[in-house]
Amino acid sequence: MDPDQKLSQWRTWVGNPNSPGPVVETVRTDIPVSTAKIPLQLYKRVNVEHLDSISRTGLESTLNGVLFHGYSKGTVYATRDAYLLAVWLGTTTTPGESMQPTKGAFVNLIIRVNEEFRNLYLRDIRAVLHQDDVSSGDTALCFTTIPPGQIFLTIPEKVFAELKQRDPNTRLKAGEVPLSKIMGVEFKHLVEIFQSASEEDSW
Repeated sequence: MDPDQKLSQWRTWVGNPNSPGPVVETVRTDIPVSTAKIPLQLYKRVNVEHLDSISRTGLESTLNGVLFHGYSKGTVYATRDAYLLAVWLGTTTTPGESMQPTKGAFVNLIIRVNEEFRNLYLRDIRAVLHQDDVSSGDTALCFTTIPPGQIFLTIPEKVFAELKQRDPNTRLKAGEVPLSKIMGVEFKHLVEIFQSASEEDSW
């Protein structure tokens, strides 16, 4: 690891956005012990309408990206998330379901990182929000944009069957697919299929 990269900055926000109590904001450059507990495979729940955009730009740790993909825009969490500028990721296959909007069809993206990326840019939720550098939670925050090449989508068998009917020449297969390998027209079909089935199943 490049010694200069060890100084990658990450931010903490200690305080409850629902209460008027004091908020402690800090910028740190260390690697907490809890970082080693973050798995190298994580999950991000997104609206299917965002898939095409994410395939081109990744999951962005920018103001628009964080509020757009984190569902915090217009909520009490917007100020906190705008300050942190981090991509929220789950360590389980049910990340962010309680926070997602009531409208829209949602899928889980798979995020894969290596140890160097994790050490540089990922921090456990407890280190960020509670100044707890040792224990760990079920959420990690990424303080840099996650490139499209590290993001994957799982296409269920019945979704693929419908896709095959719409596009007999599709190059896609059922199962895990790199998001960056899906073409524009394929995204259009996938979004429509996921949306039509969203009332019946959870993806």
